[in-house]
Amino acid sequence: MGTNGDYSFTAHSADCIAVVDQLGLPPVLVGASLGGMAAMLAVGTSDRIVSCGLVLVDIAPKTNPDGVERITKFMQSGINGFESLEEAAAAIAAYTPQRVRGTSTAGLMKVLRQREGRWYWHWDPQVLSHGRTEVVADQFEGLLDVAMRNIHVPTMLVRGLLSDVVTQEGVDDILARMPNVTVVGVAGAAHMIAGDQNDAFSEAVLSFLDEQIRPTLDRWPR
Repeated sequence: MGTNGDYSFTAHSADCIAVVDQLGLPPVLVGASLGGMAAMLAVGTSDRIVSCGLVLVDIAPKTNPDGVERITKFMQSGINGFESLEEAAAAIAAYTPQRVRGTSTAGLMKVLRQREGRWYWHWDPQVLSHGRTEVVADQFEGLLDVAMRNIHVPTMLVRGLLSDVVTQEGVDDILARMPNVTVVGVAGAAHMIAGDQNDAFSEAVLSFLDEQIRPTLDRWPR
């Protein structure tokens, strides 16, 4: 992504395509939230084959603005850092009330970095300060419409049934655009499905690979 602060959907999509180009064979793309949006754009707007399958993790073309706003507020809550790992854990617990709060904070050291005595999330703050997309909203919506019409690989949407980002309205919308999408709902999971119910998420993805991707592998060049 470089240092120019361009964290637009299309920039993420271009990065996705650049990585795929290095692989030699089209992979199955599994994208959660922003990663799923980038994957949809990569598969649906590229002039070449990008993937042999697509797994969208609690993301759809139509999202619930209230849920997206809650994510933004959670990210903003740590923009100035935390005094301790315990304070960071409390912020996560407030965002994920459906989880049983653990007693250890050691795992947070994977996603936080300490600077000058405070703990900061391990991502660039410009993600929030820079515009999400370099095109105005109505133009981006048109681009997404084009992408949806051009996704022809087996696709699965894994939805957290407690999610406030992908609601039933969003599920109905993606099925109207792509009627062959497989939709799997994961009970007890909100937007961060793998963190909430990792076994159920993994089982859904593995079943998708076995049932819908494996039978198509002979189509792809070796």
